[in-house]
Amino acid sequence: MNKEKNWWISKLNNETIPREVMPKANEIIISDCTLRDGECQSGVVFSVEEKVEIARKLDEVGIHEIEAGMTVKSDEDDIQAVKRIVNDGLNARIRVYCSDLEDLNLALKCGAESVAIGVHFLDGFEKLPEDKIAERFELFQYAKDHGLYTAYSMADIAYADLGLAKRMCSIAVKDYKVDVLRISDTTGCLSPFAIQYIIREIGKAACASLEVHCHDDFGLATANTLASVAAGARYLSTTVNGIGARAGNAATEEVLIGLLMLFQLDLGLRYEELLALSQLVSKMSKVGIHPHKAITGESVFAHESWVTKKKWQNQLLMEPYLAEVVGQKHELVLGKKSGEDSIEIRAEELGIALDKGQARNMLDKVRKYSKSKKSAVSGETFGHLIEEATN
Repeated sequence: MNKEKNWWISKLNNETIPREVMPKANEIIISDCTLRDGECQSGVVFSVEEKVEIARKLDEVGIHEIEAGMTVKSDEDDIQAVKRIVNDGLNARIRVYCSDLEDLNLALKCGAESVAIGVHFLDGFEKLPEDKIAERFELFQYAKDHGLYTAYSMADIAYADLGLAKRMCSIAVKDYKVDVLRISDTTGCLSPFAIQYIIREIGKAACASLEVHCHDDFGLATANTLASVAAGARYLSTTVNGIGARAGNAATEEVLIGLLMLFQLDLGLRYEELLALSQLVSKMSKVGIHPHKAITGESVFAHESWVTKKKWQNQLLMEPYLAEVVGQKHELVLGKKSGEDSIEIRAEELGIALDKGQARNMLDKVRKYSKSKKSAVSGETFGHLIEEATN
């Protein structure tokens, strides 16, 4: 049991954590890029007011850094949103994604404190030569000269020559004082083992904070992000609900709860606000939350099968952590897979005591109704069924 018995996680997690290389909780930075990469999801458009409201909610949760947008190909609304967020008095550091000098100057005009400068290692399927990649270093010099916190964001690194990437990182840190080296799994094609290898190799070559930005094309974005922490990364780029280009990114809420429970790294955030944050982004992005999505799906804490009174009285016998930790609620669902204990529990909630015979009879009615309708039995319907059976 952990954290005042709010979750029950395998002790093997703790026994296998590589503490000697992992950052401590107070060294980890969540850099949420919902307002930048999240808006890259097809069809997603946030208004200026929506971006400001999402930024405020991220700040309320305690997110350390907000990537508020990108000035590349931006219109006036995007620039206004960044300005509004910068001037909103948030605790979070505000970052902007940049690609060229014009972007940097816009970021400075907006008052951003931090920039992620995108650097590609490929041109189509062709690997770029070292001198072409190095041309971007002048942007880092410009950014540092203007007091910006800088991240060297390496796109396509999964396909790059790792020796070249290591040399570029070493130069960026040693000669241009880059603060963060961001490893971007641009097409989500790395496994947890591969991304750990890249982090270890980059870490050997350059002494700087390492960041990961993982996409979910193989359903591994959260796993890759957590695996990266185990390899020494301490900056984690995520999006609420995992929205983003193509299959999306590592979900902020999943990464946070994974850190808290699986790695025992409590970042001191308001975890109980994660559901509200998730629902806000879903509403404003018009991208629904899958009912079985980890952490914030509406069915994650709904139980129909294998429910007993003993388990219902101690939810940790059915799930790894309690719903209230993330702002959720438990739900007892009646349907085809219910048992007599479920019937008795729901009847007691209505102030009705059933004997074993009545409970079996009600269970039969519930199962028949569920199969005929191919759905669960609502509370209202259960009330009608039990009224018929007991009158």
